[in-house]
Amino acid sequence: MNGDYDPAPRLPVSGGERTFVVVLSVGFVGLLVADMAQSFSPSKLAVLFVLAFWVPMLVLHEAAHALAARAVGWHVSEIVLGFGRELLRFRIGETRVRVRAMPIEGYVVPSPNTVEGARLKQAWIYAAGPLSELLVCWFVGSALDWQWPAAGDSIGRIALQSLGVAAALGVLCTLMPYSTRGHPSDGLGIFASLLVPHDSFRQRLCWPFLADARRHLLREQVALAKRRASAGLEQFPGEPRLRGLLAVCQSASGDAQQAFDLLEELGPLEHQPPLIRAELLADATWAVLFARRQDLYSDAQRAVVQALEIVPDDLHYQILLGRIHLEQGRAEHAFTQLMSAYKRTRDVDQEAQCVAYLALACDELAQSQHPGQPASYALRFASAARNLDLPPQLRQRVDALAR
Repeated sequence: MNGDYDPAPRLPVSGGERTFVVVLSVGFVGLLVADMAQSFSPSKLAVLFVLAFWVPMLVLHEAAHALAARAVGWHVSEIVLGFGRELLRFRIGETRVRVRAMPIEGYVVPSPNTVEGARLKQAWIYAAGPLSELLVCWFVGSALDWQWPAAGDSIGRIALQSLGVAAALGVLCTLMPYSTRGHPSDGLGIFASLLVPHDSFRQRLCWPFLADARRHLLREQVALAKRRASAGLEQFPGEPRLRGLLAVCQSASGDAQQAFDLLEELGPLEHQPPLIRAELLADATWAVLFARRQDLYSDAQRAVVQALEIVPDDLHYQILLGRIHLEQGRAEHAFTQLMSAYKRTRDVDQEAQCVAYLALACDELAQSQHPGQPASYALRFASAARNLDLPPQLRQRVDALAR
């Protein structure tokens, strides 16, 4: 692969790498057990207890965010525990819960029901996670009479101390103000919430409908997407972004002309606020991709580039631009955009899109001027795509590479 356009690509974990990690982990645990067996003392169990308590603390932390959001009347569309491959998916009421392979981090996706007091409410939601862990620290301190660890402590006391350590580590990790992959830590989010414009909250009121409709469209579940967007319009009549997604649904249903007519009915985009204008530009690109109108690919590319100029870090727009490049036979540019999105995404459906289209882009590169490494990348991405939830037509294209 030409390192000029990605010197450090993110690649799916191969079978050999997975085996290596398993062997390394088993070896580490074995050494730990051997060390504890030699001159055993209860204090040596502390590391195991901290590791064992980390997952319950993660669950408590994310549950606190969700419960805080519900307490102020906000909608919680999703709770994600861990990262990596998705192991389990279920619903609690209207909230989708995803459990992923590496339970190290997590996040919650809330949306406001009103702009009144939204800044303070969002700050409270960010603060609820670390506050729950601080409460655990207080409980542990009270149970131990606020005494430091000492030689001869019982196993039960060591377990409580380890619970306090796990909770304290969680507080330290989340309250530090930093951002990863475009997502703020709780500490940064608390302060940033106080500076968010009210218009931003107002534009997020219909987010549950937008997110669900978009997710269904990513899976090409067009009827479900149309139903969700229509339900949103009943609650938010005239919302241009929901109408834009309905246009995408029309194109995905095979009626491209109706889709373009719906987009035209929205009027000049210059009259829309920047964030809504960006969304409609992306919807126009998406409609063209569903229609497979090669004569409109150049216009669609310009539209999504404009959307990215307004919201440079939006991964959905970046994936759409990668797809447009791929359809135009510009595999290198497609690889660049899709790889950039793949490195930063935390969403399982966006990740599936990135993996699938990266497989196709690498295959095109392998068949053109880049022999060798792109072919191995294509097989690696195609193999990873087998375990992902892809729409039927995209799966057929990727499965053909794996064979």
